[in-house]
Amino acid sequence: MLIISGSAQFNLDHGQYHKGDRHLLTLFSATECLEDNLANIEMYLNQRGWQYIMIEETQFSDGLAPIEHSLLKTGFEKAAREGLSLMVNTSALSTSALSTSYPLRTMTTANAA
Repeated sequence: MLIISGSAQFNLDHGQYHKGDRHLLTLFSATECLEDNLANIEMYLNQRGWQYIMIEETQFSDGLAPIEHSLLKTGFEKAAREGLSLMVNTSALSTSALSTSYPLRTMTTANAA
């Protein structure tokens, strides 16, 4: 399982989060090659209202054993069934937290009018 950590900006006018806020994300992908899966990951996040995606860390896990948090275990299990799953930290990042972030890759998409 590929585990991707990073952040993204919420870009919808409705939903659980405020438009323009950036949140920490953890994405689980059953496809373990990041390069082969970038377009699918971007589309998956965009369909859920997330843009300006910054991937900060990737890691691999052979199973649930190293994952201790129950919500992350749920995300892992969902990705094993469905291919991808997304976990979002409900608290938005502060502006000062953004200045210390150094993304490995940034994906952006055009805003839908």
